Amino acid sequence: RFIMAKTVVIIGGGVTGTSCAEHVSMYSPDANIVLLAATDLVKTAVSLRKLTKTTDELVLKELPKLMFESPLLNVTVKTGVVDSINAEVQEITLNDGIKLHYDKLCICTGGSPNVSYELMSHPYVVLVRDTDTVKLFEQRLSNAKKIVVVGNGGIALELVFEVVKCKIVWCVKHDHIGTNFFDKGASEFLLPILEQNYADKECPVRKADTLISKEKRYFVERYKLADSHTITGSALGPDWCLNKNLCGNLTSEKRNVQIKYNCQVAEILPSTFNILNSKKKNVYVKLSNGEIIGCDFIVYATGVKPNVPKIHTKVHQIKCSPEGHLLVDANMRTSIPNIYAGGDCCQASWDQSNYWFQMNLWTQAWQFGAFAGKCIANHLKFDLDLPLDFCFELFTHATKFFGYKVILLGCYNAQKIDKTSCELLVRCTPGIEYVKLVMLNGRVQGATLIGETGLEETLENLIINEIDVGFMGTSLLDPDIDIEDFFD
Repeated sequence: RFIMAKTVVIIGGGVTGTSCAEHVSMYSPDANIVLLAATDLVKTAVSLRKLTKTTDELVLKELPKLMFESPLLNVTVKTGVVDSINAEVQEITLNDGIKLHYDKLCICTGGSPNVSYELMSHPYVVLVRDTDTVKLFEQRLSNAKKIVVVGNGGIALELVFEVVKCKIVWCVKHDHIGTNFFDKGASEFLLPILEQNYADKECPVRKADTLISKEKRYFVERYKLADSHTITGSALGPDWCLNKNLCGNLTSEKRNVQIKYNCQVAEILPSTFNILNSKKKNVYVKLSNGEIIGCDFIVYATGVKPNVPKIHTKVHQIKCSPEGHLLVDANMRTSIPNIYAGGDCCQASWDQSNYWFQMNLWTQAWQFGAFAGKCIANHLKFDLDLPLDFCFELFTHATKFFGYKVILLGCYNAQKIDKTSCELLVRCTPGIEYVKLVMLNGRVQGATLIGETGLEETLENLIINEIDVGFMGTSLLDPDIDIEDFFD
């Protein structure tokens, strides 16, 4: 057998793994680091722009492993797939039989599509999850006139906005789009973009001053959450659609999206149905509402389940969540000595801030990897724990949907709050911006910002410092009042 004696091994070539490797290298330059990736390409954050103290905007890129290695003198990227981990002897076995020893191990293996094997292997099903599947989708789309899209997360939202020259039937199992990010009010703000059939992939956002008079350019609503619309709660990175030719085979440039709410694919009909049907589509699906739809292929852009390698141990208990995530403490350690985890394969088990929660997002993947790397580097030198990073004090996410800048702060959909006790403040300028604040006892608990609102830094301060702004009422969202003037 071939044994490479390395100090730190990191499994996973995604943004969590590369972030972890970079930070171990930065804080422990004497360590020998092996990043174990499944392919010769790794995904890394090549640019990081801070929008506020806790809000980061990531720009991700896939790099050949040699290009990633070159500036990191103590990092080696090895291509391989893990078969199992022996925690007793601290050894990893790859599927080709090669064994790697570790002193510290960080598992950053992310998630895998939460669909059945039958779906994954169906000839007319495309799973949009990573770079390879996007290439396949792009190829198949070029000859397609009609597709069915299943999913309601970030990838599905971007996909239906970007695809042109193709009819789309979008199956959404909820009563509004983007439930992971938006309440019904925010989703209704975004829907006109799809209905306007702009095909230039640019959101038709104009400045408010040229569109609506000052007196009528926005409205503010204040209401109890219990009386409002129902509030509910990617491995592609942000901007995954850039430089992709997502065009179908129709002549019309207009978007053609038909949304089926509260609906799922109940069944993919057998090929015999295609023969009996005169329209001769490639595949037919039966929806949960009984409707049968023929299309060229079906796109699944649904959720993921944790992808955790096999770990063998007779001495230690492997603590996992009911869904199979590795549970990690406040220094990213699992229940097994010298094994850490980060990203979508793990679940935070520490006492969490009132304004932070875990979600499968690239922002958090980068944060988990960075903090895990710092903790590993620290534990290599000292028998002391690091204080929890400040990024875990406040949930933040910056992205773009339907051409709009979107920033989510804190409990933006009242995720950790008694919904009978809080209220919402909403300011909306149709076609320009949407601002929603979740309020509890006069304090901001969370915010949804769509468009160029310029409010993210102010609202971040209000949430973190728990400042009582109840006396302001709806004036809190008056664009002619500078909130910061009250707290100088």
